[in-house]
Amino acid sequence: LREIRQLRDENARLKRLVADLTLDKHILSEVLQKKSLKPARRRQLVAWIQETFQVSTVRSCRLAQFTRAAWYRQSTAQDQTPLAMRIRDLAHARPRLGYQRIAVLLRREGWPVNRKRVRRLYRLQGLQLRMWVRRRKHMCLHRGPAPVATRTIERWSMDFVHDALFDGRPFRVLTVVDQYSRQSPVLEVDFGHSGRSVAAALERVVAQLGTPVSITVDHGTEFTSKALEERAWKRGVKLDFTRPGKPTGVSGILCVRRNMTERNRYAKQKDHQGGRVSGAA
Repeated sequence: LREIRQLRDENARLKRLVADLTLDKHILSEVLQKKSLKPARRRQLVAWIQETFQVSTVRSCRLAQFTRAAWYRQSTAQDQTPLAMRIRDLAHARPRLGYQRIAVLLRREGWPVNRKRVRRLYRLQGLQLRMWVRRRKHMCLHRGPAPVATRTIERWSMDFVHDALFDGRPFRVLTVVDQYSRQSPVLEVDFGHSGRSVAAALERVVAQLGTPVSITVDHGTEFTSKALEERAWKRGVKLDFTRPGKPTGVSGILCVRRNMTERNRYAKQKDHQGGRVSGAA
């Protein structure tokens, strides 16, 4: 009887061993399908094994190749959730800015961060810019209706008006319109404008009239340049970019374009009538 009892116990032990080895093989087959390279990912893997297969911590750490000391160690890192939320807000408000420009904006607001941390949080949230896009539709959150000006020199609109000379050479007019009084404090004419020229023109008019609260602009390269952004930040002016799908968001500029179009049409008609009269004479 003693030998039969020993054989029965040995058989039960071998069955448990085979069952444990089978379970380990099944867990490893599931684990190998997942990428478990970084310690944070291995910690998640240990938690997943415990929750899925209801096994002990020792066994889960052994299968995930994660030390128990690292599993029980409490993290002393600061919570980066507020910083990550602020990065997301800036990325949605300024869709064409990368992590380096966002890092500059964060340091201006007083966040003690470097570019490496901003880049890590920027990539973790999937905010990478697509370098080559066929249609430039910028994604951003709905920010509500645009604020309305209640006095002069409070909110301006800025855009370019295009026209051509008699010989066909095109030129551009930098037009700034006060949203309250509908006056144009700036009409800067040139064959080509850059971010530096736009910033210089605004610097001259701000020195004469005063500093507005915000300037509504579109997503043109001249208005998203570093020169204009730095000058606006030093002056305390907010650049309010137009909403996606709202080409008429730059208030007042369309009226200037319409007036120039009507004047050109009227001038062409007068020239045509003058040519007919001289021909008849």
